[in-house]
Amino acid sequence: MVVLPFKKKSKLKPWIQGTVWIIFCFLLLILCVGASFVVYFFFDTPRAELTHRKVAQTSIIYDRTGEHMLYEMHGEENRKVLSHNEIPDVIRLATVIVEDDNFYSHHGIDFISILRAIKANLQESDLSQGASTITQQLARNAFLTREKSWERKMKEIALAFKIEMKYSKDEILDFYLNEIPYGSNAYGIESASQIFFGKSAKDLTIDEAAMLAALPKATTTYSPYGNKTNLLVARQKFILEKLKEQADAEGKKSVEEAIEIDTLAKVTPLREEIEAPHFVFYVKEQLEKNYDKEAIEEGGLKIYTTLDYDLQKTGESIVKNYVSENGNKYGFSNGALVAIDPKTGDILTMVGSRDYYDTAIDGKVNVAVETRQPGSSFKPIVYAKAFEKG
Repeated sequence: MVVLPFKKKSKLKPWIQGTVWIIFCFLLLILCVGASFVVYFFFDTPRAELTHRKVAQTSIIYDRTGEHMLYEMHGEENRKVLSHNEIPDVIRLATVIVEDDNFYSHHGIDFISILRAIKANLQESDLSQGASTITQQLARNAFLTREKSWERKMKEIALAFKIEMKYSKDEILDFYLNEIPYGSNAYGIESASQIFFGKSAKDLTIDEAAMLAALPKATTTYSPYGNKTNLLVARQKFILEKLKEQADAEGKKSVEEAIEIDTLAKVTPLREEIEAPHFVFYVKEQLEKNYDKEAIEEGGLKIYTTLDYDLQKTGESIVKNYVSENGNKYGFSNGALVAIDPKTGDILTMVGSRDYYDTAIDGKVNVAVETRQPGSSFKPIVYAKAFEKG
């Protein structure tokens, strides 16, 4: 019988064994300390109540029919909250792809991303990398500040766990898309869609949805109104390529067409939309006499006024044309017009100047309500009194 020699497996050297043991104990200690902090902050942070939480929403002034929006009133946060069915699937998918591609598989925290971020932060000796999931971002925007500290990060993680325990993934994504800032005072996907593309979120095209999904990462850097639009376009194209990877044959064709579109050319100019401006600010002044500023700017009010939109446009045209035709002849450069229903007292039309935006005539001053010398217009009152006196 031939006996084949068997080579025994060499044992690790004592110093290597000791090093491995120390590393294991160190990692275990970090895990225990981290878990302790999460448990502590779990009880130290507020309830993750998102359904009935009061959020700032934009108030809107309408004409008498409610069909014409005259003005939007808001503070820092211009927001319009959408229901689940009003948010298009394309913006959901684009957002998950670029912000948190493991969103539907994790429980609020992506540990692999956290370890990667910790390594990068230790190498750079700062907190430049966050690895926040969509749930963590929601927790931060809804309940915390954007301060970069380890304490805030632990609170964010604890709140993310609470949110995941209480709400479904679809609900969390809805809250997120209604909550986060997109830049230019746009908070939530509906306001972002209105401000950047002049349309409702439900009408967004694939290329537009991808561009909006690119913004929350760094709203100033990627702003369509900034000077780094090349970075925005690059990020948008990245999102579109990812969408293409996940699409079926028909979807791939649609995404390929979207990639070729110049979406920046579709962005609406940055300006304040306002109709019947003198009337709007007259109404706003009346509101401020009865309600506090927070209620007006953050209450999501729908304010229906007495204004007749068509008559208002006619009145604006009459004032502009009359001043243009007769101003030089009679030596005036401005005019105003107010039309009131004598039966109800409703203000149907209010034109406070020839041109609200003309600084040469102090166009923003509402001549219709300003205190001025009445001149000859007071004569009928004097004569009426004189007739009464006989």
